Amino acid sequence: MLDSAREKIEALLDDHSFVEIGAEITSRKTDFNITANGTPSDGVITGHGLIDGGVVFIYAQDADVLGGSMGEMHIQKIIRLYDMAMRLGAPVVGLLNSTGIRFQESFDATESMAALYRKSTEASGMVPQIIGIFGQCGGALSVFASLNDFIYMTDSSTMFLQSPKALTDTDEDTSTAQYQYQVAGNVDGVGSELEVIWAMRNLLSTIPGSNREHGLVTGCSDDLNRGVLDLENKRDNIADFCRELSDETLYIPVRDGVHKSMACGFIRMGGVTVGVIGNQSEEEGKAPVLTAGGARKAAGFVRFCDAFDIPILSLINVSGYKPTKEAECGLPRAMAGLTAAFAKATVPKVGLYLKETKGSAYLAMDPKSLGADLVYAYPDASMEVIDAKLAAQILTADLPGDRRMIAKDFAEKHSGVQNAARHGYVNRIINFVDTRKYLIDAFGILFTKDLNLKKKHGCR
Repeated sequence: MLDSAREKIEALLDDHSFVEIGAEITSRKTDFNITANGTPSDGVITGHGLIDGGVVFIYAQDADVLGGSMGEMHIQKIIRLYDMAMRLGAPVVGLLNSTGIRFQESFDATESMAALYRKSTEASGMVPQIIGIFGQCGGALSVFASLNDFIYMTDSSTMFLQSPKALTDTDEDTSTAQYQYQVAGNVDGVGSELEVIWAMRNLLSTIPGSNREHGLVTGCSDDLNRGVLDLENKRDNIADFCRELSDETLYIPVRDGVHKSMACGFIRMGGVTVGVIGNQSEEEGKAPVLTAGGARKAAGFVRFCDAFDIPILSLINVSGYKPTKEAECGLPRAMAGLTAAFAKATVPKVGLYLKETKGSAYLAMDPKSLGADLVYAYPDASMEVIDAKLAAQILTADLPGDRRMIAKDFAEKHSGVQNAARHGYVNRIINFVDTRKYLIDAFGILFTKDLNLKKKHGCR
């Protein structure tokens, strides 16, 4: 158990690397005997340190000082930390445990919170923002936490905009870590204090420190030409599939508690951090389909990767859209958001057809024509714009003919990866064992990708 805010900071950072900033700052308010009670550091410890040698700026709320409540100077310390992080190009990490806005400071505290919202929004896409919740995170603070890129919660912590007791249509405790992870989908991981610390360190070691770094490339001790065995049988589980491909089996899932039809996470390929998006089935034995929630999850992940120059790998295996009335209400706009995110992304993008595509749903997964730089497929991947039997039925609706022969002829001429490759929509059909080698090569040649192909003039 990490009892104090300072202990949590020291557990997260490399040994003896923390340097505190603003330790002497206290509340400047005197109403309601605030200063008489003492407000050391005004309830938040701020500073900088190292994680695997990389600089991070960090703040941790001290619940022993007025419950970690957020007064004007408390919030201003965090804002100033953001300013330094953006100037120097380093992530901002927050360890939260607070009763919320300090009501004794009235408008000075509430308006300062709005300024923190603005600062976090300003930093978005410039430096990664990661939150760890180690106690209470309620009200306006939960909005700020959600402005961050990644959130982790300890098992015993709570997060809520409105207290569960204030909700009129349920008796369920909507503030628990498990609810926020598995139902609301607001957090990326849940665990013990040490598990959360480890998850945050692992993430920060895998993603770039800012948008100035042009992605993250580290050393690779894994064999670049390593063959991948039994990959064929792991296509239905994106996490298992990715661990086989990745350097040292690294896979860091993102928002993995909800919308299981779409898996998002980070891997390393030849030392390069890559963002992976892949389709998988929500129910065992059923083909993967696109859902509105899955599309929204993936779209946000694509935007993060593009902002920080992280290449994207799309693992395509989708047979259509979720066929329910409720899903249909949100699907068109969600699909539009995902296709727009992919189309706008300028980072290196590689696609791999895993198993099956039917209809037009795969168009949202960044096929060649949407902007993928290189597209590969497995030889047994089934690709159909329309079911061959249905096509034969439509084609012979007003004409006599053998539908079986027409269906077979249609499948041979218009379906399958070979036909897609002949039309230039698949760059190469690859075998399973060499998948890692091909993908590392793809991201290697795309490393210098530049869409701003400007020149002064020709030479002839």
